Amino acid sequence: MKYLTTYIFSFLVLFNVSLTQNFDLNQSQQQAVYFIDFANLDDNEISNEDSILARTESGLLVGVSKYNGYGTDLVVMGRDLDILIDGQPYSVCETTGTCDYPINEDKIFLTVYDFSSNQEFVPYSIINNMTDDAEAIPQSVSFSTLINENLLSISVVRDCSDILGGNSVLDECSVCDGFGIAPGDCDCAGNVFDCNNICGGPSYLDNCSNCDDDPNNDCTADCSGVYGGDAVEDCLGVCGGDAVLDECGFCNGSGIPVGDCDCFGNSLDACGICGGPGIPESDCDCLGNKEDCEGVCGGSAQILTYYIDSDNDGLGDDSSQFSFCSASVPDGFVQNNNDLDDNCYSNQHDCAGICDGTSIIDTCGVCGGLGSAVDCAGICFGFSVYDMCDICDDDPSNDCVQDCAGVWGGSSVDDACGVCGGDNSSCADCAGVPNGPNYVDMCD
Repeated sequence: MKYLTTYIFSFLVLFNVSLTQNFDLNQSQQQAVYFIDFANLDDNEISNEDSILARTESGLLVGVSKYNGYGTDLVVMGRDLDILIDGQPYSVCETTGTCDYPINEDKIFLTVYDFSSNQEFVPYSIINNMTDDAEAIPQSVSFSTLINENLLSISVVRDCSDILGGNSVLDECSVCDGFGIAPGDCDCAGNVFDCNNICGGPSYLDNCSNCDDDPNNDCTADCSGVYGGDAVEDCLGVCGGDAVLDECGFCNGSGIPVGDCDCFGNSLDACGICGGPGIPESDCDCLGNKEDCEGVCGGSAQILTYYIDSDNDGLGDDSSQFSFCSASVPDGFVQNNNDLDDNCYSNQHDCAGICDGTSIIDTCGVCGGLGSAVDCAGICFGFSVYDMCDICDDDPSNDCVQDCAGVWGGSSVDDACGVCGGDNSSCADCAGVPNGPNYVDMCD
């Protein structure tokens, strides 16, 4: 810290704090140094003719520096500390004129001096805009007697009133420098909370503190003037009295005589209807029911058509039709007439019409034919047959025949000697001529 104080003091000896704008301030040994990153005025960087100022909360100038871009140093003077002389405290600040200057942790407020307009502008930060906490906070630093290394960015902007460096903010109703929602209101339209805490809601408290928006169920005063009370006038006009109308409309009357069912002398009929006509002649009870075919009042039995089911297959014979009460149907009758053969339980007939028979239609469409109508060539009702040589065709002209040996299709024939299959040797003469006239003479 000793080195730092020496540095700051040496620095300020070289620094000319007496500017042409008469930004004069008193020299102090207690100093803080801040460095500027950039400084903007209405979105434009200020020139080197402009200055950065530091003031106390009361507006006392305690620092000033000409702006020269990035790294501009701003030296802020603080209150000089008392020293001891011969063991007695001596107030240095009274001598240096710095008693009103800041001490450590005091807020220092920064401003921008614009040389061209000769105006000093405050850089405000607008926070929580358009809320009831909207606030314009002037840019400040905490005074500390050392070199502050963090760079400061300074921007003077326009507020909602388009005033450069102004501190006007938008209230929660988006009104610049407005007063926000009026006391008692719940929104910017002048609405208030209803009894259900709904802003601008329609509900209200009636005289009995019931909260709703329906005037039809608002409580009213009873006969004694109490809202929501239950006191009523009796039939004699007495509020809260106990006189009542009897069943016949007479105040404190004796009501309907015993045995009667109304005030006109009527009694209950068989159906329990006062003065009623009783059960109608065609009905069997007071509910309008009739007797069914079994004589049961309100019963469900009815006359229906039935058919004989001789084979007990659940299907009736269409040719036998009878009518019975559904509550007493004899055995062997059903309500359908779907039986194809009432003497065949399965209703399955073969092609010959025999119940459960086995005859079927063969490939030639013959019932029970078993394929007999197919000729040897496989043609239904064809004319082809096998001849004696097992040849199948429908041409009798080429049927095979027996040879002389009795063999069907054989090749044996009779020779000139009349021998079947012979070689004509048995009847040849000496010259080998069958049945010839030649013979061997005596000379051979």
